Amino acid sequence: MPRSANKPRSSSSRSSGAETKKWAIPAAAAAGVLALGGAAGVDAYYNNGKAVDTYQTVVRNGGVLTPPEKAAAAPQTTPTDIPVILLDPGHGGTTDKSRVDPVTNLGDRYNPNGPEQIEDWAVAVRAQAKLKALGYVVHLSKESANQGMFLRERVDKAEAVGADLAVSIHTDHGQPFSWGRIFEQRVGGCRGSEPKVCFTNENTAALSQTYAVAMQKSRTAAEGRPVEITVNSFDGRAPIEPGDIPMVQLFSDIPWVYHEIGANDGLNEAEQEMYATGLVNGIVAALPIRAPVAAG
Repeated sequence: MPRSANKPRSSSSRSSGAETKKWAIPAAAAAGVLALGGAAGVDAYYNNGKAVDTYQTVVRNGGVLTPPEKAAAAPQTTPTDIPVILLDPGHGGTTDKSRVDPVTNLGDRYNPNGPEQIEDWAVAVRAQAKLKALGYVVHLSKESANQGMFLRERVDKAEAVGADLAVSIHTDHGQPFSWGRIFEQRVGGCRGSEPKVCFTNENTAALSQTYAVAMQKSRTAAEGRPVEITVNSFDGRAPIEPGDIPMVQLFSDIPWVYHEIGANDGLNEAEQEMYATGLVNGIVAALPIRAPVAAG
């Protein structure tokens, strides 16, 4: 059965995705989402030549997709393991606000960031629509482009919806579009000085790093130039806490991948589409929808 959004989950219960099982992607992948290629390509679902429900039985025969009405003894199936994704468009609010995080005692803040929060939101909405068309459960961390949220609140939202993966979406108006960066969770990544808080969850870090590589490949393909996985520095940027890991990643035991793209001339419609497509293809590669299994 699909995972309940309210079911508590521990980091130790998450799959690395390295299983040798068949995975399926709905035919809706053809609509605005790049094919992944190779053996992980898109499984089409057919019934008299028309796309049907995501969980319709599909039989492969030497690489040829056979319409289910021609398949022998196709069992009744039940959908399982629909990934839950939290998209986190950056920034928000109309004034700077700060507080002490109740868990770590680090300074937690949010601030408006002009056009960036509008662009971040636009890309998140595009990505959400694409993922929902593929059958994913997708939540946004906030309700509007201008809503202000503390970083802890973003993590709380990811936990509340039972996210399998959280993806932060940012643009950088100090960089050209040719610049793309990804930040992953790392054991030993820290923020603050007094106190200094460091990330320690090895399982979550391993998943974040695996997903980051998948998203690096997909963004590079969609955006047409290399995207780098690297370490960010928040030093010398007071009142932001110093350190080298985004605060949402530090606070979370959910695998979290943080994205930046250059937008010194603004992020136009075509560039927003490339960014969203790269994110979506990376999510699909990292967390495919598990194929149906026979009921009973």
